[in-house]
Amino acid sequence: MNKVSLHTVLMTMLVVFAGRGVAAEPGSSRPAKPTSDGVWKAGVAQVDITPSEPVWMAGYEARTNPAAGRLQPLYAKTLALQDPAGKRLVLITTDLVGLQAKFTDGLAFMGCGADANPLPRRTVELCQKYGRQLADAVEAALKNELGASTWVAFYANDVMAYIPSLRVLQEGGYEATITSGELAGSCWGPQTEENIIHKVHELVAKVRGAAENASSRKLRVVVFGAHPDDPETGGGGLIALLAKAGHEVIAAYMTCYRGDRQIGNEPEAVVRRREAAAACQILGAKPHFFDYAHEKLMADAAAFETVSLWLKSIQPDIVVTHWPLDTHPNHHVTGSLVWQCYLREGTWNLYFFEVMTDQQTKGFRPELYLDIETVREIKQRSCFRHESQKPDSFWVVHEEMHRRRGEECGVKSAEAYFLVEARNGRPLLPVSFLPKKK
Repeated sequence: MNKVSLHTVLMTMLVVFAGRGVAAEPGSSRPAKPTSDGVWKAGVAQVDITPSEPVWMAGYEARTNPAAGRLQPLYAKTLALQDPAGKRLVLITTDLVGLQAKFTDGLAFMGCGADANPLPRRTVELCQKYGRQLADAVEAALKNELGASTWVAFYANDVMAYIPSLRVLQEGGYEATITSGELAGSCWGPQTEENIIHKVHELVAKVRGAAENASSRKLRVVVFGAHPDDPETGGGGLIALLAKAGHEVIAAYMTCYRGDRQIGNEPEAVVRRREAAAACQILGAKPHFFDYAHEKLMADAAAFETVSLWLKSIQPDIVVTHWPLDTHPNHHVTGSLVWQCYLREGTWNLYFFEVMTDQQTKGFRPELYLDIETVREIKQRSCFRHESQKPDSFWVVHEEMHRRRGEECGVKSAEAYFLVEARNGRPLLPVSFLPKKK
């Protein structure tokens, strides 16, 4: 080596610690403390990572032996910044071609409260997954348009594709050391970079068009509740907005009665189903009733099979259901059954909602907020169709939830949701969610 700069790729990873409980004090899991003086803080460090003995090096294809010496040491360096609110950004650079997953996996969790907030790990996974997919798509398009002999090289991190241009040959670099015989017949020339740019723009346009088509497509959404009034109280605003936009919404109810109990002179099931149907008519949803008594509803194999077969038969795009941590056993069972269907064979995206939070729903940490002020009156009217359940009392509780979630996102009234994950190729709820206020 005569110039380290020609043969060393500086790999940079940016780890942003953002959100509640993510930035932590060094050596602990406690959140970093905000500063009271409005001052930014910074810290730097470096460590020598030069191998102590000869090792095989990356960068040249035709190496015949390990490195025989050292021109200058190799370092890992870090810059840490903390803003006045206590959030941190850490920039890490290493004088290496790439880093193995076993190292970056650990780095993604260091000091960021991974058990409480999986975002850093999820971000790494998405970069690896979709970065490689993009690289594969670019390679396929270029080989199709420019010829099968077009040379495409993937870097070690599997995130980006690189196709050398004429400039590489002229200016040098380890790509230029490949023998001319290996390049015979490949698509090198002054227009290579322009062709790449053009084709990538075409791919982006196709992806954007597919996304727009998906957003305009009418979706089938299931809002899955334990009892009549659960889909309405937990997601009535969402249902109304989806129905107004022309999407198909099915309100599913797992149980409508207790044994042979009656309301007035009628079986409880008849009354509760009639009330639910009236509520759905106001919201613009279709009701679907399962025939389970409250005391018989269990998260067992038979119930799983029933729910699973029904979901398969209607093929929803999205399912929204109870957060499973709930003091009411029927809420817990319903959320658990849907969760198991999602894990085993769900081809849809899954969201969770809340009902009577802190009384029934427990430990709910929403990430998505929906402004429901324009449909709040519709939601209220649907809830008040459940006359047998004394709606005056439970509406007060949910109005307080609306105000609480509204304050968290900066609006008057809001519902809150949690998306498990965005499954590749599957649509998300076509509404404008708000983030939590910082």
